Amino acid sequence: MTIRTRCPSCGTEYYLAEQQAGKQVRCKQCAETIQVPDDKLPEVTSAEVPEKKRTREELPDKPTAAPSAKASAGTSVRKKAGSSSGWGTPLLILTIVGLVIGLPVLACGTAGYFIYRGIKNAAHKFEETWSPHEPADLDEALAYVTSTNQAKEQSGCKWLAKNSIDDDDHARVSKSLDPLLANQNIETRVEAARALKKCATKDNVTSLIAALETTDNFWYGNEAAETRRLAMEMLADLKDERAIAPIAKRLPDPKDRPHASRALISFGARSAPELKRMLEHNDTAVRDEVRSILKAVVPDENNDVLFALGDLRSNDVNRRAAGARALAQVKLDPKYQGEVSKALDARILDGDQNVRLEAANALRVWATGENVSALIQSLALCQDDFFQQRNPETRKIVIEVLGKLGDAKAIPALAERLSNASDRALAGNALIQFGAKAAPDVDQYLTHSDAPVRTEARRLPR
Repeated sequence: MTIRTRCPSCGTEYYLAEQQAGKQVRCKQCAETIQVPDDKLPEVTSAEVPEKKRTREELPDKPTAAPSAKASAGTSVRKKAGSSSGWGTPLLILTIVGLVIGLPVLACGTAGYFIYRGIKNAAHKFEETWSPHEPADLDEALAYVTSTNQAKEQSGCKWLAKNSIDDDDHARVSKSLDPLLANQNIETRVEAARALKKCATKDNVTSLIAALETTDNFWYGNEAAETRRLAMEMLADLKDERAIAPIAKRLPDPKDRPHASRALISFGARSAPELKRMLEHNDTAVRDEVRSILKAVVPDENNDVLFALGDLRSNDVNRRAAGARALAQVKLDPKYQGEVSKALDARILDGDQNVRLEAANALRVWATGENVSALIQSLALCQDDFFQQRNPETRKIVIEVLGKLGDAKAIPALAERLSNASDRALAGNALIQFGAKAAPDVDQYLTHSDAPVRTEARRLPR
């Protein structure tokens, strides 16, 4: 027999075995206590139990005797039939949990997708900006060169440097590359110079000269030096004389000196005037390089004289003395006599006694009438002085040179030297060369208080 009962709280129906009669069981749905009635109902099968109300029995609060096989079978059927009604709450919980977890995951996935798309687009844009594809032809390369994108400018220059360019295209290529020679980025500048090497024209001379001023820095020292080298090579090929002075200015830089030297030699004798000005440079290495270039570009000139002149104009006292000494040892060259005598004019009045002495010796070879005034002044400058031991020797040479020149302006100064014991004989010899012209200035010494002076004055023929 089967007992049918209902939960007084939630109304759920239960079909229990007859052994449960009079006992209390707990409702599976709401946990309410159910009093099982004593009366028994006719045994029913699982098919007779309403589908929505069938559920498995609740275990009794206290152990009971095992149900009969028949009753157990009925109960088992009822449990199986009503088991679905217990999944509502877990499903609800699972749904909520799924929403709580799934929605953020979905949101993150969506955001991740858009982030991925953004990164991909940015990477593509970055690659296009900083690593553009190689130009396909000349037109695209020139488009790159004239763009404002640094990577494209360099890529275009590299393409032009390694590919052949028709002669008909040289003009437009050189025009496109010209502004890049002044680009603020040194890497771009050197790439432009490499590309321009094969098609430079006279129109690029101004920019190439400006490129010579590219200065070295910590990061791009080699690129800057190569830019200057390429610029000098192109200027040498173009043979534009405007480039001579700017190239010569690169000689003091050890990095540029060999390239500047070759470029200046390529200009031939046209570079000589600028090089002669650099013979006075303070750096010995620069002077030596200039002399080497001059020997190459003007081999027929008296380079020994040129080099001595450079030293003579130096601010270094030792170089001035060395220059004057060298001039005293070379043969007179009428071509340079005026220039040399003028340079010696300043040195005979030099503040250093050694320079004055060497200049006086050089004037024995190179003196002209233009030196008379300076020679006369040097007689007054080279007075006897304990600290100027070279002065007497210098005066003697000056007196000799003045007598040799025979300029009447020197007679009064030479006559004054008759009263100096060390100069008297040389002064007398010099005055004798003037003959009767010296008589008016010498006659006053005929009555001099010093007998040797009177004697020397009488030697003058009248």
